[in-house]
Amino acid sequence: CHDCHNGSASWASVSYGIILCLQCSGKHRGLGVNCSFIKSLTLDSWKRKEILCMLEGGNEQLTLFFDRHQMGGVKPSTATDDVGAGGNVTRSSNVGVVARYRTKAASFYRQHLMIHAKQLAEGGIYEGREASRRSSSSKQQRKSTNKSSSGKCRKKSREQQLTQQLPTVTEKESVEPPCGAVGA
Repeated sequence: CHDCHNGSASWASVSYGIILCLQCSGKHRGLGVNCSFIKSLTLDSWKRKEILCMLEGGNEQLTLFFDRHQMGGVKPSTATDDVGAGGNVTRSSNVGVVARYRTKAASFYRQHLMIHAKQLAEGGIYEGREASRRSSSSKQQRKSTNKSSSGKCRKKSREQQLTQQLPTVTEKESVEPPCGAVGA
């Protein structure tokens, strides 16, 4: 279980791509489906996008994310901590197990995992987490390269593209109308 480290995890939070025990899945159900969508690993049917969320997420990945945002290393006894106004946690270094799922950081993780899984679902055959990371990072590098090039260069290349697409007009010698043509 991601939250309490119990070995008998038979439930999943599709929203975060993690597996949970029965007790923690109940707490996640209490957060609402907009925050944590819970499914049984054995009793429920699964859609492709949901499976991809589980494959791309994972307990370890979410733990690392929470650690980077100072929300890791929590103890189940702090599960009653609340989130303050604006989605900020009231205790920055000792975030409650349930409270951390209500933060802006958790919302960011959840939304981006869903977007990523949706893109993978539309992309065809799933080739594994490493392959999807490589394709995502290469797309981001191409975007940053396009953004970093100066506007002048882009404008010039755009002008070049337009001149290549437009037909050219050349002046030819005037040709006499054919015999019998009227109004020359």
